[in-house]
Amino acid sequence: MKNVVFLVIAFVLGGCTAPLTKITYESPVNVSHSYPVNVGLNTGKVTGYSRSSMVYAGGIFVPVSSGPAPRLQFGVEDQKVFIESLKSELIRYNVAKKIVENQDLSTFNVTVNFVQTEHFPYFQEYKITVSLAMRLGDRSDDKIYYILSSEGDGFFEKMNTNASEGKAKAAQKLMNKIMEDIQDFIG
Repeated sequence: MKNVVFLVIAFVLGGCTAPLTKITYESPVNVSHSYPVNVGLNTGKVTGYSRSSMVYAGGIFVPVSSGPAPRLQFGVEDQKVFIESLKSELIRYNVAKKIVENQDLSTFNVTVNFVQTEHFPYFQEYKITVSLAMRLGDRSDDKIYYILSSEGDGFFEKMNTNASEGKAKAAQKLMNKIMEDIQDFIG
């Protein structure tokens, strides 16, 4: 009976997550400007899928089903943490002089639109669709990103990724792409 209780607790805790923590950009930055920057956030559809599996208990396999878990999804709070991380990295790398609220022509305006975030609990994978709108004076550019947190991972790495790690992988991949495109735009 102890083994059954241990298996159930391990199964339940395996997907537990803490909110997304600050993400950093660790590649070299090749631009430096003194633009004031306005960074906006638009949230979109946040989804998660249910899962079912079999747990071996007392000599038999017992089906276990769980529905979507909102605390595991890449939700609005995680998106806000990502935006704060982006602001911090723009200042830290001297890509921006300061973060401002106004959106006039002298301000570099960046809007991150989280179009849809999806959580797949089997491998704790996150699929994120984001559009980025950049505007500086009369110049503008739009980008679209399709991020899969487990892209490039092998089978055993996928099997050993918890929800917190999956969120962090997705956010890190998104940060890298956005920072590269911002540099190209203002460079």
